[in-house]
Amino acid sequence: MIDRILSQDIEGRLISEAPEIVLGVDDLRAVDVVGRFAALFYFGVGQGGGYSADCAIALQISPGAWRETNSGGTFGVGLEVPFRPSRQEFGGHCLSTFISTGMELPDDEDNMVMVHGVGGFATPEVRSIRVRSRREERTVPMESPSGAFVVVVLGGGEC
Repeated sequence: MIDRILSQDIEGRLISEAPEIVLGVDDLRAVDVVGRFAALFYFGVGQGGGYSADCAIALQISPGAWRETNSGGTFGVGLEVPFRPSRQEFGGHCLSTFISTGMELPDDEDNMVMVHGVGGFATPEVRSIRVRSRREERTVPMESPSGAFVVVVLGGGEC
């Protein structure tokens, strides 16, 4: 079944334009598309600093039409709002992964390939993330004003 809202989110890259994370519901923070695969990263913070991070994997059924195939989520506590990624927040690092999910899906030739979605936040000096796997190497530009990112990784790999 085609998910029209998901399809609109992917095709329009309808990510939140907020420069920082404030209290509220999960917002779409980042989208990445590789061929017929997409990953979406949702993140929200509630009262008391509890947060939820969710990542969805989608498969393109036809041009402009996507179907969610897998998703995963996690939660944590202690996030101060407004949240802006910083090296201090990330223990001196410029990147922090909050969620990953994945499953095998058919590629354009109907061969099964492991598709991972990895989402998190990067500090302001990060302009792009390099993704390297057995199938590809590419650079994903940072597009989210809040520093959120998600990358699609095909097969095993690193980012």
